Formats: sequence, C-alpha cells, structure tokens
Amino acid sequence: MTDGWDNFDDFDKGFSDDDEEEDEKQNDAETSKDGKGADGKEENEEDVWVNWTLADIEADMEQAVQELPPSYLQTSSKTEGVAEQNLREAFKQNLTKGKTFEADIFFQAPRALHELAVELQELMVKMKLVHFDRATLLASLAYGPLRSPAQASANTATSLDGISIGLDWPEKAPELEVSWPSSSSSSLDAYTRLLHSLPHHLHLARDVRLSMRDVDKYQDKKDISRDELIVNGTFYSGAQGGYDAAIEAIAVAVQRSEEDEGARKLRNWSQERLERAAQLLLSVLNRTSSGFAAFEQVLQIFDCQDVVIISPDSAAAKPLEVAIIGGVALGRAHTRYIVRRSDGGGDPLATVDTSFTFELSTVQLWKVAGEGNDAAWITENFVAPILLQWA
Repeated sequence: MTDGWDNFDDFDKGFSDDDEEEDEKQNDAETSKDGKGADGKEENEEDVWVNWTLADIEADMEQAVQELPPSYLQTSSKTEGVAEQNLREAFKQNLTKGKTFEADIFFQAPRALHELAVELQELMVKMKLVHFDRATLLASLAYGPLRSPAQASANTATSLDGISIGLDWPEKAPELEVSWPSSSSSSLDAYTRLLHSLPHHLHLARDVRLSMRDVDKYQDKKDISRDELIVNGTFYSGAQGGYDAAIEAIAVAVQRSEEDEGARKLRNWSQERLERAAQLLLSVLNRTSSGFAAFEQVLQIFDCQDVVIISPDSAAAKPLEVAIIGGVALGRAHTRYIVRRSDGGGDPLATVDTSFTFELSTVQLWKVAGEGNDAAWITENFVAPILLQWA
C-alpha cells in the first residue's frame, strides 16, 4: 500500500517535537487528576508529585482549606496543634484521594524555626544574666569590696585595662509564634496545656524613656526606703541611708568610671550633673518603674481571669543592682511572682522570676543630665530587656 506510512522512519517523522510535548502534558494531567498514568496503572507518590509546581500545591492547599467544615477552622494553628492535624487530613482526602501521604515536609520548616527561636530566647536570657554578673564582678574588683586591702585603704581602683564591658548583642530576641496562657478560655485544663507549651525562658523588649522630667524624687525616696541596693558590689540599705545615700553611691560610681576613662573633664561633669545622672538611674531602676514594667509583662503572659491569680513574692526579690565601669552603666531589678489557681488551692502552677535590665553609656547619662531647666531637658529612648524565667 502506498497511501500509508512506507516504513517506521516515515512514521516517526510524522510526529513533531510539539506533538510529543503535548502528549507528555496530557499524561501528566491525567496522572495528577486520578493518581494513575496514561496506561491506567497506579503511580508512585513521587511520580504523582514530581511535576507539580509551587503554584499547584498552594492552589490545592487553598482548595482543601475551603472544603473543610467550619468547625475545623475555629481553632488557631497556635493552639494544641489541631489545625495542623486538620490540614494533614485535608492533604490526605483532597490531594491524594485517600492514598498514604506524609505531610511532614510542609510543617518541618516552621517547626524548626520555632525551635530555633526558643533556643535563641534561652541563650539571650542566660547571656544577659552572665554579662551583668561579669560586669558586677569586675566593678567589685575595680571599685568595690573585692579590691586589695592596700587599694581599699588608699581608695584607688584596680586597673582593668583591655577589658571590654559593653555587650554587642541584639536588643530584641526573635519573635515566638506561641499563644500565651492568658489567651486561654475559662478552663483550667486549657490554661495548663498552654502553660506547659510555653518556653521557660523569654527575652522581652521594653521601650523606656530617660528624662529628668520623669524623675519623681518623692516616689523614689519612698521606694528606696523599703529596698536594698548594691552599687559596684557594695551593699546599701535603704532603711538606713535612704535616698541620699543611694544617690551619693551611684554618683561616686559614675565619677570613678569617668575618671578612669579620662572623660570627666572632657565632658564637664559638675557635681550637680553627677547627682542628676544618679537620680536618672535610680528612677528607672526603682520598684515603681521596673516592677511595674515586669509585672505588666507577667500579667500579659500568665494572667487569665477566673482561672488563676498572680501575686508578687516580695520576700524573694533580690536587691536592686547597679554596676558602672568602663563608661557603661548597667542596672538590674529582680522580682518573683507566683501563679496559683483562682481558688487559691493546690500547689503553685508556676513560679516566675523576672529581671528588668538596662545598659546605658555614661555619654547618654551626661547628655540627659545636662545643665538646664525643665524646658531644656532632653529625652533619650532605649530598650530595656525583661528577662523572664519560669518553672
């Protein structure tokens, strides 16, 4: 016959590359629709997904979510992992037509990022605490009770040449995608579940304003009279020395640090300016300021009306701490809070330790404590980390 293909070569030439590509697309489409190849045989899961694009997956995920019953979508993905399980079921039912499908690949990355953020939060909390302890130790060696007897009698400082005090560290930690226990319903069980999923270390950033306009000497005197203060390792009792002794101790610490840095004359530190710098530090550190900031964070995270009550454990609070060395002023105020059931029964649900911390340069203090009057005072904004640990 001459009206057909003369031989196989002619038959092969009768198909263009475009025809072959069209056949492949048709086979891929048939495979993606019913999980079978063009020959009707069942395909492997890898073969089913191999030609899918990101747009294909996102479109099917959106379709799967839209087809879920409304009750599936009422639970946040942050709580109890319910929504994740629902999405897994949606993958199974809608994308693979009942075939076995491992959806972990879609959740491993967010889970890994969350675990990394938790570890970084813990690392930053511990690093900040160690950094402050180191600065306190160095200040005690240079100016405080750990000086040699000869230096103490001569009132001279230990040389700390070459030792850096400042910490080059991010002010804010990575954000955590978690639900606070305070967001639970009126159920104690729901609150407990969220509590147990909460990281035990949290590095929380607090914006603070530093200004002479905010110094309330009357309130500061009341606060320090019932508190204790450690300045460069030396202990001061507010009940004995009161406000004046605290201000003098901090002013002397600023002065010694500036003298060691050779900056006091350069920056024209008058005695009045030194006292104002001390007042600024104490006004930020006192319990009214630092305690309010810490308690507000604890309430935001742990409080749940009609489920728990939160109370400060004042007896466990450590003294206020100030370390000024190497041109850096550091402060720390520790408070402890107890979380109990609303009826007061049973053991505490959680014990929360907070450390309100800050780190300022003496240059910042010098600027804000500058000469002038109420209209001329400048304002300096900074971030004060609140380090929270609970057990």
